[in-house]
Amino acid sequence: MSRGPVPCRPPLLTLVHERTYFDRLRTKVGLGLMAIVVTALIGCSSSGPQVDPPRPGDSLEAAAETGRPLTLPPGQEVIVVVRAVRNTSGEALEITKLRAVPGDGVPEAVQIVQVSVLTRSPKIPPGTYVTFPPVIREQPGRCERAGILSPSGVLVDPGDAPALMVWLRAIDEGPATLDGFRITYGQSDALYEQEVEIEGLADVTVDATATARKPSADEQSCSHRTRILPGAVVF
Repeated sequence: MSRGPVPCRPPLLTLVHERTYFDRLRTKVGLGLMAIVVTALIGCSSSGPQVDPPRPGDSLEAAAETGRPLTLPPGQEVIVVVRAVRNTSGEALEITKLRAVPGDGVPEAVQIVQVSVLTRSPKIPPGTYVTFPPVIREQPGRCERAGILSPSGVLVDPGDAPALMVWLRAIDEGPATLDGFRITYGQSDALYEQEVEIEGLADVTVDATATARKPSADEQSCSHRTRILPGAVVF
């Protein structure tokens, strides 16, 4: 039995048709994969763990030791060491974040460069330093340099008042104050945040006619163990 003529498609038309088909197929596959990824991301964001904000805390109180008024020329940098916050609760706590609370004149007159915790040993006395890290001379020929800790992870035992270091930079003329510390900490499997107001933590006046601070006798003798901060007068 004879068959009729078989329809024949020109080779070029066939090639164009096949390419168009596969292009549409790739587009559908790509859109399908994109939909799967977007759905997964939405599912992760909506079902991920929710972190509760810190609760108001009351385990910390202002300690007796605070800073003293400072008069600095523009460009002078100093470090203020204070034992200004005490754990008055009956349980240890772990600091996760430590910030100085800026008052008037910050950052216009004075900038906060760094806030840190000092190690327990050596015990650096509270005061104003023009060296980083702060240094002391415990006996002739023996210099001790402060250990600087990142606040996150520092444990504070009951009754303890850790040494806190605030690095300040005088910028422009005018008064400036620091009003305390804002501390986030963990205690009893919960996260707390507390702002501890400290009167006189740092009361700074920036004056172009002020005499630049110079290193103390200990800092001068132990300068080989540390770095003199900008603006200090070295003899």
